[in-house]
Amino acid sequence: MKRFFFPTIVCVLVACSACRKKFDIVPLSPYVKDNKFDSIVQQSKYYLIEGYADNIDQFEKIRDFAFRNIDTDYKAFDSYAMVFYRESSETNRRYKETPENIIEWHGDDIVYMFVWKKGGYRYYFKYKNGEIINAPKIKIRDID
Repeated sequence: MKRFFFPTIVCVLVACSACRKKFDIVPLSPYVKDNKFDSIVQQSKYYLIEGYADNIDQFEKIRDFAFRNIDTDYKAFDSYAMVFYRESSETNRRYKETPENIIEWHGDDIVYMFVWKKGGYRYYFKYKNGEIINAPKIKIRDID
């Protein structure tokens, strides 16, 4: 019985790991968006994460990807961001932005945003189901 049980468990574990989608980061359409508000110039780059899992190992891979792949001219922008979306039925390699279906409307699929301001790294946001879950507490007080 033991001879049969161990190989069966190994086969099941190998089969399950093969079913999981491989982790990969690819550009998402639209890859780049430039915005200008008055004198503020912003650029955002969008990426799709295939095989996303909410764990520290993948966070480190995503963070390292962001810092390795930042544009050389990011300092030219007042604000530069890299936005990462998890793969879903809506956000995937087939997604193409249209005026009726802009990427920002898929907020439930955002998982990370890394932001640089005036040439320096400032912060990252982690999202879950469209909400920032690592936002700092901000005190609001009256000016009077």
